[in-house]
Amino acid sequence: MSTKNIIRNEYIYEAIWDDGAFHNLPNIFSSAVDGRSSVINWVHSTGEFINFTYNYFSDSFMQSYINDYIYIDPWNIDARKDERKNKVYDVTSYVSPSHWERSDIYNQLVLSNGDDTFYCVGGPLYSEWGIGIFGVNRGKGAGAFGADAAKALESGAEALRRVLMVRGEIATHQHQAGLARSMLDIVGVAVICVGQGQDILHANEAADALLRRGLGVYVKNGVLKARSEMAQRQMEAAVAGATASFQPKTATFVIPRLSEAGAEALSAYQVTAVPLAKLSGPSKALLVFRDPDAREPTLLQRVKAFYRLTNAEAEMAVALSEGLSLAEIASRRAVQEATVRSQVKSLSAKMNCNRQTQIALAVANLPPLWTDRSE
Repeated sequence: MSTKNIIRNEYIYEAIWDDGAFHNLPNIFSSAVDGRSSVINWVHSTGEFINFTYNYFSDSFMQSYINDYIYIDPWNIDARKDERKNKVYDVTSYVSPSHWERSDIYNQLVLSNGDDTFYCVGGPLYSEWGIGIFGVNRGKGAGAFGADAAKALESGAEALRRVLMVRGEIATHQHQAGLARSMLDIVGVAVICVGQGQDILHANEAADALLRRGLGVYVKNGVLKARSEMAQRQMEAAVAGATASFQPKTATFVIPRLSEAGAEALSAYQVTAVPLAKLSGPSKALLVFRDPDAREPTLLQRVKAFYRLTNAEAEMAVALSEGLSLAEIASRRAVQEATVRSQVKSLSAKMNCNRQTQIALAVANLPPLWTDRSE
C-alpha cells in the first residue's frame, strides 16, 4: 500500500512549544502511511519510560502498557538495539509476525482489549537527554506496510528528533526535580530551601509538618520567620552567609521551640544553613532542622529488622537511644529493673555492643527517614 500524505516538517516544528501541535503528531505520522495508530514514547537516561503522545488507544490501555508491558514488548526491545539508532524501519522485518502473535503483550493486552494491532513501522530517535521511540501501527486485517512506508516516515524523522530533544530536555528536568523532591520527602529531618531573603522555595514533608506546628518558625508572606527575635537574627546571618556571592559558608544555630503562649520551651531545633550549589539565578541555601524531641515513626521497625531483635528488645534499644535510664525503662514497662538488666545483656549480644552507650549510638547512627504522611 502506498503512502498517503507527505509529512510537512513545518507542522512538526510547531510541536516544539505548541502542546496542541505536539499531540497532533501521531495523526500526522499515521495518516502519512495509512496507519491506524501512532505512539511516541520517551525513555529517560535512567531507563524509565513515559507516554509522550499517542492516538487511537485509550489512556487506560497506554497506562497499562507503560506499567506492565513496555519492558517485555518485542517491538520496543528491538528498537533499543544499537544498530537501530536513529533509523526508521519496518519493525515487522525484524520481529516476525509469529513472534509478535506469541508475545504476552499481544495476547494479554492487545487482544484482551478487543484490539488487533499487528504491524509497526518506526524507530528510536536519540538525543543527549534520552530516546524518543515512535511507531505507526496497523491492525492485522489491514495488512503489512509497504516498502515505501519507512522512507515516507524518514522524511519527518529528523524534525521529530529535534522536537523530542527539546521536549525530552524539559521532561528530564521535571523528572529529576521529581526525584529530588521524593528523596527530600523521605529524609527524616526537616529541609527547607530558601532564597537570600529567606523566601521559601521548597520544603520537604517533614518541614511542612514542622511549619504547621509553628512552635519555633512560621511563614509570613512566603518568608520563613523565627518566633524568637534572637533566633531570627541568627537565621538571617546564617542565610546571608550561606548565600554570599563570594565564599558562601555553612553555619549552625538553634531556634527555641516556644509554647503557644510564647514561653520558651526546654528544647530547641538544631539548624544548619548549607550553601546550595549555584546553577542559575540568585544564590540559595538549605536549612536543615533537627528536632531532638521528634521520634521517627519507622525507627522501631528498622532497628528490629536490622539487628533481628524481638519487639521488646527493639523498644529497649530505642529507649536507650532516647537517653532513658534502666530504672526509667523498667517503670515505663512496669517490670523489675533486674528484668531490664537481663534483657539489656541479651540485647547487647545481638547488637555486638559492650555498653549501653554503644547501643544508643548504634541506633542513633541509623539514617532518619520520614514516612508519616498523616500530618
